[in-house]
Amino acid sequence: MSDTQLLLDGPELDPLLERAREIGGRVVRAERVRRMFGKARYEVTVEVPGLSDGAASSAPALPPGRGAGPARPAGGPG
Repeated sequence: MSDTQLLLDGPELDPLLERAREIGGRVVRAERVRRMFGKARYEVTVEVPGLSDGAASSAPALPPGRGAGPARPAGGPG
């Protein structure tokens, strides 16, 4: 299996970095992005060794209130 990149996003950076550690990934990129109406969010791209694309799309999200959305393959629709 090859490495897969996941894109994690949310309103706070720390929970995203914690999630990256939990799934055993290496942070490739972390940035603050502004969306419409000036809302700022964070996006963290994580490289996970040996994770198939099917497993990436079904990776569990953080529990509600933790500040992160579901993991999804980086560069994919979102």
